[in-house]
Amino acid sequence: MLTIQQTGDTLIIGGLREMCGGGIQRIQDRTLRRVVPGVHRKAHERLSGPGGTGKKVRREYEGFERKNWGAEGKSHFQTFTSYENAGGYPVPVRTGNLRGRLDFLFPGESKEGFAAAANEGIVFDSAEYAATIHEGKGSSAKFGRRPFITDGLEDFDHGGRIVEIAGEETDKEMKRLGLT
Repeated sequence: MLTIQQTGDTLIIGGLREMCGGGIQRIQDRTLRRVVPGVHRKAHERLSGPGGTGKKVRREYEGFERKNWGAEGKSHFQTFTSYENAGGYPVPVRTGNLRGRLDFLFPGESKEGFAAAANEGIVFDSAEYAATIHEGKGSSAKFGRRPFITDGLEDFDHGGRIVEIAGEETDKEMKRLGLT
């Protein structure tokens, strides 16, 4: 508890170490324990787009003239399986692996090669192609960036929600210490 005493012209403030040390740590920890699952939930929504079923489509061969194929009675079309809404955003669900590998860590936890320090929370996706989709590189370059975690953070923080939560947790800690 914070105490203030005055002796002559000397002001003595007691309990400040607890407020600045453990109190700040508790505020930060409780804030992260509320924010991280919220960001995870919003990122999960960004991985829940429509279009999970494959369908047969026909595409004309490019670079071949019809006469080269038609003369022998062969089709100049190729049939292959394509996925509806491929490259869409929210990211379409095909197998559910990308969405299923999305996870989070609270301060001090570690899992699947990720580790959160005492003062941080982490939202991550351990699917091997998660970064490819998130950053729009490699096989996903033609679709561009689909930053589901970054956008999840922005969605959750809409209207300054993270600062609001930190303020609520600060108020709780000050009340616990008898400062309000």
